[in-house]
Amino acid sequence: MRKIPKRRFLEVASYIARNKLAGEVTYPFYASFKLTRRCNFTCSFCNCWHIKNRWKDMPTEDVKKVLDNIGRSSVIVCSFEGGDPLVRDDIGELLKYQYEKPWYLLFTTSERDLQHRYPMAEYGKYIDFLHISIDEGHKNLDMFDELEEYTKWGSIVTIQIVVTKNDVGALEQKIKRCHDAGVKAVVMC
Repeated sequence: MRKIPKRRFLEVASYIARNKLAGEVTYPFYASFKLTRRCNFTCSFCNCWHIKNRWKDMPTEDVKKVLDNIGRSSVIVCSFEGGDPLVRDDIGELLKYQYEKPWYLLFTTSERDLQHRYPMAEYGKYIDFLHISIDEGHKNLDMFDELEEYTKWGSIVTIQIVVTKNDVGALEQKIKRCHDAGVKAVVMC
């Protein structure tokens, strides 16, 4: 995990105080950046795949401009989401670029074969919190067998589990597997 300068935390504390004094949230601390709507899945609980063929990704240089703007803001956690950010050809470049910004990066993916199809050991150098969505909707339950490998990439790993009424019975086993592997779990219903 990257080291954020202490002065950045002091800036964030001042933004918190300003929000408190104003009685409203004027300064955000979390930014969700949908880098793409493209994804290799067609999960029933997600709307990204319905429009992926009509979606045009923002050009790399424009993404960098947005990241620069967020970097000048009160944001302390930036989240790269999608669709799936790994489907972008420029994701390595964007990960390196954002690493100089004064925030922690949360990166969400549901891609299969992470350790074989992507240079995750390299990408992990630039990702503080790696969220991997593993559930029936993504048909990637076999990824629970690789949890220990994911922890070797240098990021704090959280498994994001989408639960529907059809698979709630398997939740306890999934949580136990995450615990045994030393990764965190977040459940989305």
